[in-house]
Amino acid sequence: MGVLKRDMRDDVGQPLGNVPSLDNRRQMDMFEDECQRASWRRHGAIARGVAKRGLVAFLAFAMAFGTTPAQLWAEGAEGIAEAVAQAATGGEGAAADDGTAADTGANSAAASAADDGADADQGANASAANGAGTAADNATESESSPAVSAASEQKNAVAAASATTLSSEAKVYIQDSKDMDNSYSSKYGALSVGDTLWANMYDEVEDDWYGTSTESVANPGTWTYTWLAGTVRASSNVADYTEVVGYEQSLTITDAMVGKYFICKVTVDGKDYFGPSVSYGSGINANNIPGPVLGAGQMELNSVKLNSDTPSIGDTLTATPYISYYQQAPADAKVTYAWSASTSQYSGFTKIEGETGASLVVGDDLEGKYIRVEATAGVNTVSKTTSSKVKQAGAVELSAVSIINTKDGTSVFTVGDTAKARAREKGGASGAFVDASKLNYQWQCSDTKSGTYADIAGATGETLELTDALGGKYLKCKVSSKIGSSSMANNTGALVAATGSINVTSVTMSPTSGKVEVGSTITATAKAGSTDVTTDSHVTWQWYKGTSSYASSCNTPIENATGNTLTVTAALKGYYVVAKANGGYGEQKPYYAAGPVSVAGQVELYDVQFEGSPATNGVRVGDTLKTKVRKKDGSNYHYIDRTDNVTYQWQYANSSSSYDSAYTDIPGATEATYTVDAAYAGKYLRVKVTSENTVSSTQKKSSYGGAQSVAPLGPVTLKGQYKLAGIELADKNVTLSVGSKITPSVQVPDSWSGSTKDVPDDAELTMAWYAKGEGDADWTELTDGIDKTDGSLTLTDALVGKKIKVTASALDNTVEWVSSDSVTAAGEYSLLRVTTTPQINSESTHLVSGDSVKATAQAKRADGSATNGIDVTGQATVAWYAADDAKAPAADWTLLSDMSGAEATVSASAAGKYLKAVATSGSSTVELVSTNKVIAAGSLEAAVQKLNNANKQIAVDYSAKGGNVNDVLKAQLADLGFTDVDVKVSKGGVLFKAKDAKATVGISDAQDKTNGDVTFFFIDPNDYTGYNIDGLRSADVVFELSRGDETEYYQPNKTVQVAWDEARVQELLDSASEQIAIGYASGDSAESVTSNLTLPYRAGSKSKFEVEWKSSDRDAIWPSGYGWSDYTGKVTRASSDREVTLTATVSFVSGGHGAHDFTVTVKGDPEKVAADKKALQEKVDAAFTYDNIKYSGTDAVANKDGLTDDLQMPRTSALGVDGKYYKVEYSASTDDVTFNGYKGTVFRPEAGKGAVSTKLTCTVTDKNNAEVTATKTLDFTVTPQDQADLDNELKLMEAAKAGYAEAILDGQDAAGVTANMHAFQKAYLDADGKLAWSFDKATTDAVG
Repeated sequence: MGVLKRDMRDDVGQPLGNVPSLDNRRQMDMFEDECQRASWRRHGAIARGVAKRGLVAFLAFAMAFGTTPAQLWAEGAEGIAEAVAQAATGGEGAAADDGTAADTGANSAAASAADDGADADQGANASAANGAGTAADNATESESSPAVSAASEQKNAVAAASATTLSSEAKVYIQDSKDMDNSYSSKYGALSVGDTLWANMYDEVEDDWYGTSTESVANPGTWTYTWLAGTVRASSNVADYTEVVGYEQSLTITDAMVGKYFICKVTVDGKDYFGPSVSYGSGINANNIPGPVLGAGQMELNSVKLNSDTPSIGDTLTATPYISYYQQAPADAKVTYAWSASTSQYSGFTKIEGETGASLVVGDDLEGKYIRVEATAGVNTVSKTTSSKVKQAGAVELSAVSIINTKDGTSVFTVGDTAKARAREKGGASGAFVDASKLNYQWQCSDTKSGTYADIAGATGETLELTDALGGKYLKCKVSSKIGSSSMANNTGALVAATGSINVTSVTMSPTSGKVEVGSTITATAKAGSTDVTTDSHVTWQWYKGTSSYASSCNTPIENATGNTLTVTAALKGYYVVAKANGGYGEQKPYYAAGPVSVAGQVELYDVQFEGSPATNGVRVGDTLKTKVRKKDGSNYHYIDRTDNVTYQWQYANSSSSYDSAYTDIPGATEATYTVDAAYAGKYLRVKVTSENTVSSTQKKSSYGGAQSVAPLGPVTLKGQYKLAGIELADKNVTLSVGSKITPSVQVPDSWSGSTKDVPDDAELTMAWYAKGEGDADWTELTDGIDKTDGSLTLTDALVGKKIKVTASALDNTVEWVSSDSVTAAGEYSLLRVTTTPQINSESTHLVSGDSVKATAQAKRADGSATNGIDVTGQATVAWYAADDAKAPAADWTLLSDMSGAEATVSASAAGKYLKAVATSGSSTVELVSTNKVIAAGSLEAAVQKLNNANKQIAVDYSAKGGNVNDVLKAQLADLGFTDVDVKVSKGGVLFKAKDAKATVGISDAQDKTNGDVTFFFIDPNDYTGYNIDGLRSADVVFELSRGDETEYYQPNKTVQVAWDEARVQELLDSASEQIAIGYASGDSAESVTSNLTLPYRAGSKSKFEVEWKSSDRDAIWPSGYGWSDYTGKVTRASSDREVTLTATVSFVSGGHGAHDFTVTVKGDPEKVAADKKALQEKVDAAFTYDNIKYSGTDAVANKDGLTDDLQMPRTSALGVDGKYYKVEYSASTDDVTFNGYKGTVFRPEAGKGAVSTKLTCTVTDKNNAEVTATKTLDFTVTPQDQADLDNELKLMEAAKAGYAEAILDGQDAAGVTANMHAFQKAYLDADGKLAWSFDKATTDAVG
């Protein structure tokens, strides 16, 4: 039996860990007490009174900071407080009627005091089964109960837990039902009489899977509610809500609340929370305020519309309210209106007194003003403003003027046409023009489109005849209102073409766009509508050039290019070109220009880079630099080809720069490669590459567009010249003692900032070693002990007491390495530290006399690392000392003579003292002092320490006979060598991690023979709503360890875990498995399955059990799925029925499961007969072969040309069929072979007769469909018997008959048998022809 799958949340979603307290001081007090309690595990020597206070402090700490969910704690707080108060008042009602102590269970969270005048050892099972049953004991402390607290201290713990019910992120939402589970649903806006509002509290919890989530929190019965009403719409100011209208969690709307808006104040532990709350931070959400309450005829309006948007004096404006975009307000709507006017359309409106109806007659006093109407039906106010000012009757306010050709309605004009002016009125209907009778006209003309327009004398009508005098001119018409002052003209002048002009509507080119080469010809075509007018005499051409691919940007005329074709010349290289045609109405052009113009073979370059990594590795005189040039091909980039027309120019600069002005051409350096000349040492280099365009190595394309600067190559250095970054040691695991070899590793900068790498092999490296003694004024260069091949120095006696250094340069800067310590004599070291195993300077290490301890002496490395040392324990001496004070002077430490060497056993004389390890090498000494005193071996304190070191969990496995935690702990103590220690659970020393009223579990703290007994855990997962089911069966337990008069307390670091009640679990799972139902397709049933099945993946009333499925025939039904949704039983129908057993295994406990079988029949598919028959025949043909027919009892293949023995025929497995569904039969064409199942008996002809032929046939048939069958026949010959073989057999039989008695008597006299006889298995003739017997299978098989 295992455990329920563990989840990382408690039973109601409260995150694991401490809940923040509102009382920081109390937090710290309880934390300090808990620290004291934790010391029980380490030392155990605590007086009874201290133990009582420590346990109570721990219980208070656990209740205030533990994982107990806020909801469950709130529900149980009153019961706990009552029990505590009862204990504090003398246990009123606690005693039974006969005056003896009440035999009730003590809840582990409210530990009982000993009964007054009753048996102090009478305890109860500290159980999380429910929150009731707390013992009502006298408040007087019992001296026999060291783990019990004062009732007042527990009462403070209850208060501390209550104060942490809500976090700082708690919110109040107004909703339409109580304690909803959706914080996004809010009740706001207009309300009706009879509606009910609920003030629901939500709080944030940590979810280990999904992060922070918001969950509803129920009122534990201690919160208060105050509903407040106000008349200010959508106000977030609490001061606007002054009327108190309710004191319950809900508020029902009444007639007296019409027009009101509402908020609710929820008071929890003295803190006020207002709702509706904002989602983040604190405050009231003005957007979610419930209200107002609607009275009769009140409603929310969507808009109000006017019958006219362009009013004139004398008009009647009528307002119509709407409750949606299309729907007018109903007739019973109580709508009121307010009219106002202003000279501005957006501000400054003044109320029109007396006008409160739906209509307004526009008077003279409103001329020149905008009119606004406001409408309200008691909830909100909507408004509408006219788009134009009030004008005089008949006046017109113009908004646009246009002119058209009366001939075709277009804006294209030529001499002889008639032009007509049209005007639109501001606010007028779409497509409507102002009547000409209301307007004045004045036609104007200009020589250019944007020139000065002059009035045309006498041209004051709506239309204008276009005469020859207007040919080539541009027209406008100025229109004004006869009444009023509105006046405007058309914005753009319209050209009047000369007679015969052609309106060119499009121009195209071939090629239309893209690159063109010098020498190619571009042809342009002009059209007027669909008519080609390219060569019409009225059409003129002009070609233009520019630097953009857009034709509108090419505006520089190309000299003498005035036809519809253009031969591209070298002068146009790099430009874009376009043709423009003019038929008298102005130039027309295509959208794109052609180009750029290029020379044959030229390509558009993208960038230029270098082969290798010269920018990283550096450039030296004599190096050959090679370019890598890429060209652009649409959106792709490729390296240039050999045939591409590309030129190169290498350049140098005196400083690192990307500006062109800084560079000078290198004479003759015009190839793709360049070998660096000595003349450019110290210079910086780049290359420019030119084709259609020019790119350089000091620029690259930016991912954001444009160009980005790149550093040039350089500075150019000499061969072997490198700027060094420093010196490291090649071998860091070396000391500064005589005989050591110190090998320098010279470094140069690497590609990453701050990183380095080994200097290249071609570096002209110069190194020198130096030494300096303590009294020396300067460094002395060394010549002895230096290896010229790698620059290493072997330390000699002459260097003892001196520091050393090495310098290096490579035709550039000089770097050095200096040792941090002086050289020591051979075998002596400068020690870095001494460490121990276990780590005695750790707070958590508590040595017991008799323990093994090992010291390790580490020497300083030559590179001076303060972190890593070299183990020199074998060359150092280690001594051990003890003292009463860890900080005692050296003289007070006593050498422990019985602890010698690096590996030692802790001396008994060190018990109760601090231990110190001292390592010495030459004049260097290091030491390490233990943080804790040594514990005496065999003591109870040692027992506690050994238990802590072992750190084993106390887990009580399930047994029908019960279990006891004390027995488990005693077994652990015995394994550690403590067989004489008594163990019991301390009274009040059990605290379960979580509780659930529906769970059964317990560990007895009763001070009698039941102490330590467990009640095995059980809860129906369908009844559990939390996330930490293991917490319900896990408890912190304090044990009392005693021996004689000595007592120590021990609390395991790991929680004590109570096993599940496996009997009840099995019963539950079996019941759940029997309730599973398979889902059949429409028309299907268990007796007739034709389609896929639905196999539930969960079971139980709340789907808390996992279900796994297995099929007895996966070819017919294959359970498919992943276990997070229902499985699919994928059905594959054969030609005949298939009976399949589906097994559902239900589990929720590791190792425990319930199972149930379902028998279903997959119906055969008649349409598959032919296919199945074919497949079966293929199997028989493949398997029924001569090679698969063996002589019976052997692996020898039967000889088809001469059978001499019985046969073993292929079984179903060899034939590839399932014997459950298929019948296999063998037959022979003659009586020379007969079959019994898979064995063929061969009857050989008599000696002297001829061999006989026979045919062996294999027939395989579907048991449920005889139509599906397959056969195959093989030819065999049966060999006649051999007379000599028969004679030999007869001879052997006679010999066996004669020697039979001798064989079974096993050396006994037939007349006096006294022992068992020896039965043989076979008689045979041995290699010498003598009769022999086999008495075992191995011999029998060997002789054949």
